[in-house]
Amino acid sequence: MKLLSSAEIKRVITAAVKAGVEYDEVDIRADGITFRRPKAQSGSDYDDWKHSESRSPRR
Repeated sequence: MKLLSSAEIKRVITAAVKAGVEYDEVDIRADGITFRRPKAQSGSDYDDWKHSESRSPRR
């Protein structure tokens, strides 16, 4: 897989800004682009991780 061209990346970021997407980081990979939302001001990175939706429960 190859990375997206600079023009494609700029087009996606411009569209996201026009749509009002709030983000702190942009992750560009061969399989796509991910916009990371601003972190919640909950106190610490541990608190954010502990309450994240992506964390699976322990068994």
